[in-house]
Amino acid sequence: MTHRERFLAVLEGKKTDKIPWVPRLDIWYNYHRNRNTLPYGYQGLSLKEIQHKIKAGKSARAGKIFTKILENVDIKEEVIGSELHRYMVTKVGTVREVLVKDPDFPESGYIRKEHFIKTLDDYRVMEYIERYTRYEPDYAAYTAYDEQIGDEGFPLCIIGDIPMNTIIRDWLGYERGYLELYDNEDAIASLNNVMLENMADMQKIVLESPARLFLHGMHFDTQMTPPSFFKKYMIPYFQDFCTKLSYANKWLAIHQDGDAALLLDLIQEARIPVVDCFATYPMVTCTLRDSIRTWKDSVVIWGGIPSILLCKATVDDELFESYLSEFKELEPEARIIAAVSDNVMPETDIDRLERVSEMISSMRA
Repeated sequence: MTHRERFLAVLEGKKTDKIPWVPRLDIWYNYHRNRNTLPYGYQGLSLKEIQHKIKAGKSARAGKIFTKILENVDIKEEVIGSELHRYMVTKVGTVREVLVKDPDFPESGYIRKEHFIKTLDDYRVMEYIERYTRYEPDYAAYTAYDEQIGDEGFPLCIIGDIPMNTIIRDWLGYERGYLELYDNEDAIASLNNVMLENMADMQKIVLESPARLFLHGMHFDTQMTPPSFFKKYMIPYFQDFCTKLSYANKWLAIHQDGDAALLLDLIQEARIPVVDCFATYPMVTCTLRDSIRTWKDSVVIWGGIPSILLCKATVDDELFESYLSEFKELEPEARIIAAVSDNVMPETDIDRLERVSEMISSMRA
């Protein structure tokens, strides 16, 4: 079977000849290539050649089915030192966010330092922006990308976060967000409702698209996304959209790189079919065994190899080998697309990555 056939078979609940293996190598590769520090045996190789060397499929996460267009909004950016200041200027007001780049690790992108919503007036601005946001289908872009990936992988379309998580995590920040839920719940509810109306247009494009796998919902964590919040604000949205996708023979994945220890039952209740970049112990408290016991074959685990497992400075050989043994033991009970959660990081010891690759390549599903 090809990498694509294995990946698709797991999504469809069918048998494969072996487990799909799709590690995200981009951060590791770009970090070491830019510094000329790729390990012996990998120097001079392209990312695609390295994927072939470790017998891995391509992490195809750049699928596109629409263009998001902000009308009546002027976006301005200025770089001040290591900070990127982004302004959204409208006729009803201006909001600003500040992003900062780690000078020692620029490959990781920007970290949000200041959020858009700081005052009650900012809610009004964000509602205006959402009302003038529209989605333009671009199915040709997806088709071209799908053909480019070919048998190396299966395309994933990242279609953004769900409304309430966007408000709390991205536009307010967790600390202020939960305080605002207490102090200004009506303002948050109003903004969420506007976003939900807009999501209907986006969902229609998704359902009518040629794509089948979508990333929608990100970074849920037991500490930062408590079960009560997930149950009230996330489950109704996911249940509705995931049901629609299921009827269309498509799948929704959430980017579950946080600790899902107290969210396992709720993820299943939400009818979420795939958990992407699924993080497990020893990186978080949630274990692979607990997740498989809860979900059985109802949820596809896309991940299952915590990134710190590949770093000798963090995890000793005994724990590393113990984890691999447990992975081999538990896999037959689950639907797994093996990947490193969240990424193969620069600190990775290449012999451990090779060891994982050898183990997965030898396993029969």
